Amino acid sequence: MVYANLLALQMKISIHKAIKAHYFFYFLSLGVMLPYLAPYYKELVGANDAQVGLLLMIPPLVALVAQPLWSYVADILGNRPQLVAILAVISAAAFFTVGLAQTLWVLAALLVFWAMFWTPLASMVDSVTFQVLGRQERNNYSNLRIYGTIGFMVASFSLGAFFDHYGLNWMFPLFGVCIIISAIFIRTIPPSKRISRKHTNLAIKILFRNKNIRWFIFTGILIAVANQMSYAFLSIYARDLGAKNAHLGWLWGLGTLAEALTMPFVGRLIDRFGVKKLIVLGVLASVLRWAGTAFVPIWTGLLPLQLFHGFTFAFIYVGSVTFMDVSSPSIVRSSGQAVFGMLIMNVGRIIATPLSGEIAHLFGYRILYISSTILAIVAMLLLALVINEPDQVEMDQENMFETDA
Repeated sequence: MVYANLLALQMKISIHKAIKAHYFFYFLSLGVMLPYLAPYYKELVGANDAQVGLLLMIPPLVALVAQPLWSYVADILGNRPQLVAILAVISAAAFFTVGLAQTLWVLAALLVFWAMFWTPLASMVDSVTFQVLGRQERNNYSNLRIYGTIGFMVASFSLGAFFDHYGLNWMFPLFGVCIIISAIFIRTIPPSKRISRKHTNLAIKILFRNKNIRWFIFTGILIAVANQMSYAFLSIYARDLGAKNAHLGWLWGLGTLAEALTMPFVGRLIDRFGVKKLIVLGVLASVLRWAGTAFVPIWTGLLPLQLFHGFTFAFIYVGSVTFMDVSSPSIVRSSGQAVFGMLIMNVGRIIATPLSGEIAHLFGYRILYISSTILAIVAMLLLALVINEPDQVEMDQENMFETDA
């Protein structure tokens, strides 16, 4: 018995290490790409602000199809880690071809192909992580996810000067190398049990019958629009205020450093205050952050405001995925996280990116950030006044599957 317990503990530690390594390299790949993609579109491809917004809209738009499709396949097959690994390798090759595009139309087509395989990865891995942790350790999610924050931070602080010297085209092979390494680690996670299609469909229906979840999804979309409008043009806005690529790395890296310092405490804060209050505080930080961003005179004024990222991301993102995990029947956690990714993150981006492009093009960047601030205030009020703290009642609905044979 003692040997069996030690073996189980050793396996658990090994799985946790694999998840940490995956998060590190996956978010390292994001740090290679996200801060520099909009400047690449504008400076090397020649897109204007409105066109940049449309190009940034493509991945979340494709995700409306890709995320539910692959998450549904994952719930049926049960082997999410292997599927994630396959999708990651294909996305590495697809993103490399994006860097070869010479026209906007070809670029758009290649982005569609890449996004079909890349966009489901984050939500599927989060569902694997919650599956490994189980109910009792759910609030330890942030202790694993922090390694992704560290990966993004490493890329942000180290690559800006590199891109200034060698050019942004290096973004594409570097992304591929990082995400393939992440696939190698996630592939080592044991698969979960297969689920019947009947049970999957029934559990998803249960999820959407929950009024609290419906309100949370609506409010989450508003939060995502407010934040994604601001993130989409942060690098371009900083460049407009005098920043170089090296400065962009430090700007994004500082925000990620604040996130890394905040992330270890998120689980304990959820235990003490609950998920809802944590997200409200995160949205309040967004209000302060984007209001300040609208009025800085030079790019260095953005640096202290980036410290709010520790709350705007860590509190909102971890709080939201935890909210969905608590509210989802365990057999469709992958689909529950897909709902978060598809309807909150991706619909938010689909609305935010073209809208932000048009606002920036017609009225300027300061009006863009004032608009984000107003949306964040509305979302914060809805969250505080309408949405209830999630509890285990929804999870008790799993019992119906035991009697439904």
